[in-house]
Amino acid sequence: MKNKLLLRSYLLGIIYFTSQNIFCQHINEFDSLYMYGVSNTRIDINISESCISTLSQMKNLDHVQKAKLNYLKSKSYTQALKNKLIKTGTNSIDSSLYADSNFEKGIEYIDHGYASKGLPILYNYINKYDNTIPDSLLDYLNIKICEGLRINLEFRKAKELLKNILQKPKLTPFNRAYAYNRIAAIYDVLPELTFKQRVDSIKKYSELSLTISEKYHFYYLLGLSQNELGSLYRLTSMDLELSEYYCSMAFDNFMKAGLYRNAMNTSIILSDIHIRRNELKKATECLYEVIDLLDINENEDVFMRIYLQLAKSHNLLNDYYKAYEFLSIGRLLEKQIFESIMDEKVNEMSAKYNLALKETEINKNQHKIDLQKKDIRYLSIILIISLITLIITVLFFLMKRRNLKQSHELEVLETERLKMLFESKNKELAQSLAYNIEKNDILKILKNDISNGKNQKELVGIINSNIDTTKNRQKVLLDFQNLYPNFLPKLTIGHPDLTKNELDLCALLILKLSSHEIAGILSLSDSTINKNRQRLRKKLNLKKEADLYEYLKSFI
Repeated sequence: MKNKLLLRSYLLGIIYFTSQNIFCQHINEFDSLYMYGVSNTRIDINISESCISTLSQMKNLDHVQKAKLNYLKSKSYTQALKNKLIKTGTNSIDSSLYADSNFEKGIEYIDHGYASKGLPILYNYINKYDNTIPDSLLDYLNIKICEGLRINLEFRKAKELLKNILQKPKLTPFNRAYAYNRIAAIYDVLPELTFKQRVDSIKKYSELSLTISEKYHFYYLLGLSQNELGSLYRLTSMDLELSEYYCSMAFDNFMKAGLYRNAMNTSIILSDIHIRRNELKKATECLYEVIDLLDINENEDVFMRIYLQLAKSHNLLNDYYKAYEFLSIGRLLEKQIFESIMDEKVNEMSAKYNLALKETEINKNQHKIDLQKKDIRYLSIILIISLITLIITVLFFLMKRRNLKQSHELEVLETERLKMLFESKNKELAQSLAYNIEKNDILKILKNDISNGKNQKELVGIINSNIDTTKNRQKVLLDFQNLYPNFLPKLTIGHPDLTKNELDLCALLILKLSSHEIAGILSLSDSTINKNRQRLRKKLNLKKEADLYEYLKSFI
């Protein structure tokens, strides 16, 4: 009997050590490939992907190994994205700021907690298609924007926008229930509210959302509101059983709706409830049940929280090996997420900087164009002003020329008029002189006849009274003075040595009278008048060829 017991113990020992060696060999092989894949992620992504393929084909992997494999997948996927960005020369901002037609991508970013990437997409989409977006879709996108604002800690702005949405009378049941749910989440974090105000607000709006969601079977919104209430009762320690009840229903509704990410988040809350109730195995089992629902890529934040929660539960179970491994993987994912966020920020800042440089260059070029346009405008204005000035100048000269022509015509007309007047006066004066000369000639004849004794003596006195040469002479000179008032003064100034008789002779010469006619007026002989004319030419210093009449005419 004793020998049998010894043999049995020996065999069990051999089996135990053999199984341990096989397990250790399996662990060593897995860890070697895992570490090899992790270390080569940045060096050669193909090696990491090859390690992932080999590790994925291994059977009977435990939860720690699956967690490590998930981390390697995530690290390789993240590095592949980085390599792609480096290769294409693009950055993360390109897909967020300019993909304004793909609002689904913006919603996906916000649902995964990347509000800084999702909000610009939704804003750009709404701004571009505002007039064509159906009201129901526009309300839904605004609710998603409120969720993004909540993630960015802009609580008051999100609350006001949600209140405005809820005031719409034609709000669809889904959007109304969703808005109630999100405003409950906002009240959960408003810093100005008291504890009681937060609790009452969360309960009020969550129950309003539940009422509508239950009526229309909105499983997604049912899960959200139930999850909100479960978190409320858990964090306030008001009622852990009620918290578990709401979270369990939320988990079921998320699973019905196929929203595994939300279901995994709810499992973390359920795990915490079990820990608070000291149900440590349940705390780990509820997490193991959901850990294979999703691929880790683009869901790293959920897996990170699950692994950290598993580290917490295993630590309480005194399973320090698993607690350490899960904690290490959770922290590695946390670090990777942080690095990704920082890379995203750096890329975003770099893209904004490059965009600012492009805008600066565009603005500079636009400024040059504006200056050129301004110069062209100024030149156009100068040319127009010059053209107007030229036209005005031409018109001015034309008008001036016309005025000069008119003035000349008027002067000619005036000259003609004066000439005609002059000739008329001359003619009139000449006629008067001719009449006087003729009268004097007749009277002289009569005088001679009477002197010859043909008539009585007293008639001679009467005839003599009619032959008053002095009086006639004065009358003629007076008429001349009235006709040409400036002639004698000018002639006197020009030739001050002329006698009165010479001045009278000049006046009679202006009237174009012959020597005989002048002799009759002055009661002198023709020869005397001719001699007087010769003496006058000498006094006037006239040459032989000079015309006495033209010279005297210049003083008129």
